[in-house]
Amino acid sequence: MRRLKIKILYLLLIVGFILIATACSNNEEVVESDTNNGSNAGGDKTVYIGLVNPPTNLNPINAQGNATEQMLTIMTDNLVGINSNMTFSQKLAKTIETTDNQTFTITLHENAKWSDGTPFTTKDVKFTMKMVTHPKVTTTFMFNYIEGLNDSGKLESGTEISGLEIVNDHTFNITTKYPIDMIFFKDDFASKIRFLPEHILKDAKPEELDKHDYMINPTVTLGAFTLEKYAKDQYLEFSINKDYYLGVPKVDKIYVKIMPASNIVAQLQTGELDMHMEGTALIPTEDHERISNLLNVNAEYSDISFPVHFIINNGNISDEKVRKALFYGINREMFVKQLLNGNGEIIHGVLPSAHPYYNKNIEPYPYDPEKAKQLFKEAGWNFDQVINFVVPVGNKTRERAAELAAENLNSIGLKVNIQKFDFPTTFKKLKEHEFDITVTSIPFRPDPSHVFNFFRKGFPNDFANYDGPELDKLIQSTVLEPDTEKRKAIFNEVQELFNNEAVVFPLYSEFQLHATSKAMKVGKSGYGMLDNIYQWEKE
Repeated sequence: MRRLKIKILYLLLIVGFILIATACSNNEEVVESDTNNGSNAGGDKTVYIGLVNPPTNLNPINAQGNATEQMLTIMTDNLVGINSNMTFSQKLAKTIETTDNQTFTITLHENAKWSDGTPFTTKDVKFTMKMVTHPKVTTTFMFNYIEGLNDSGKLESGTEISGLEIVNDHTFNITTKYPIDMIFFKDDFASKIRFLPEHILKDAKPEELDKHDYMINPTVTLGAFTLEKYAKDQYLEFSINKDYYLGVPKVDKIYVKIMPASNIVAQLQTGELDMHMEGTALIPTEDHERISNLLNVNAEYSDISFPVHFIINNGNISDEKVRKALFYGINREMFVKQLLNGNGEIIHGVLPSAHPYYNKNIEPYPYDPEKAKQLFKEAGWNFDQVINFVVPVGNKTRERAAELAAENLNSIGLKVNIQKFDFPTTFKKLKEHEFDITVTSIPFRPDPSHVFNFFRKGFPNDFANYDGPELDKLIQSTVLEPDTEKRKAIFNEVQELFNNEAVVFPLYSEFQLHATSKAMKVGKSGYGMLDNIYQWEKE
């Protein structure tokens, strides 16, 4: 009997050890999983965001592409921001005032500091303006309306800009060559310029600025978060800026994970991602229903649609009849019905229909393959000529739309050859006009000048390579007109000319689905979602 009890006790001990070992093994797996997948257990206040297209660069004054702009917005502020209502919010500028629409007085936020604790002052403003207007410095800024700068926005001689006056450490004046609309000034200057730290770059030579370590890895910035690490094409890690002038951010870190769109859907479902970037990390249409049914996320469609543009390299295809023939040869209704499941719209121009400057009276180009063939024949088109169609990868809906557009055009006798590249390579090819046709998304802003300037010869990001003196003159007249309503009438003319000369063709405009973890409080997701990033909360 006693031996039996000993055997039973022995067996119980063995079972106990097995259970403990199994539990330990399981715990180790859970810990390893949490570490590797970025889960949010344990009250982690890190926000995990999905991104498909990696940033092309991180240069504050020469940002290339939407993903770069988004990463810079996380870590450095402009004078004003753009919020989800497509209006301006005050950031580094406490006030911007003018009495004549020609001299603008900007008062800086007195508590603003660089992330290393150095005060942000007009010394940084003057240094930045000196750099971005230097003829040997490459920048996307073109402030050619400021007094003392030439038509390219550069100083032709000397180092002093007559249109820049430093009043004191926190106040400066910008004087323009002619009166301009306050909306234009805020959009084109105050919401675009990103400042450089004078105390770090003061010894940098203008001609060597692009190669400076700071321009590649800007770790001292003016935003709610600072760049801690960028593992190229893998992730970006941002840490909190405890000295942020608008208040200490409510989350500890921002961790942007670069991955295919399909992985974003999976990681939203598992909780490994809290959200995804607007525009640069779209959820594929076929996954919309799946995401909408998840219990751990809030999913909603954007109030404003996001256009995808079909752009022609006018240096290679300059005949207006050929451009119009291409437009007539594409079935856009099919994109909205089949690709977007109705969650999109056909627009007639470069602006979405909800934009305050959208011209609703534009005559559309309907799908008419017979008319397309006729125009190609009238233009004397060589149907053996290969049309190189450069398509950026990452946005599956856009890729499929490009494929369908190519099928449409090939069906009427053309020879369209699709070439797919990652976004940095695509961007380079578009800048250097190494394509015949392409598809891309041009970000819109409160003032439409930003979009139209993509089609002005000699301007940064002139992808279309379009040489249209009449169009250029008309767009320039919107800058010269300080009255908002009169500018709106001119912009209507600009859009009519765009349409009549077949400058650009919107394939479709998508109401994007945005998904955010229910643990997050971010305000309104989608357009302008990063404007209030310092107020984001995570439960």
